[in-house]
Amino acid sequence: KQWYQRRVAITAGIRRDFAEGNVKYLLTTERFFFFKRYKLRKVEQVVFYECPVYAECYTHYLNMLTEEGALSTLLYNKLDGEKLVRVVGDEQCKQLINSQQSTHVLMSE
Repeated sequence: KQWYQRRVAITAGIRRDFAEGNVKYLLTTERFFFFKRYKLRKVEQVVFYECPVYAECYTHYLNMLTEEGALSTLLYNKLDGEKLVRVVGDEQCKQLINSQQSTHVLMSE
């Protein structure tokens, strides 16, 4: 019980520090999202080092982005097609995978 209370206090402190801008980076995993699904405030940038298995993980983090200057980066390769299609859709995935460009910019309103 004491361990649990200490862990909750640490988690609350980290979330508060992140919201106040004291913490610039948050490294998390899809597994953490799957079990916790915290809503963080003042998120300015999200970097995915691989395509999420579950598309709702991607949208959850994108929905936390602030409106001004928000940026999301998704790193993928040609072997990530199956996961990428869940995130961007079938048609967009085909264009991204078959493109000769190494960098793509997708914007939404």
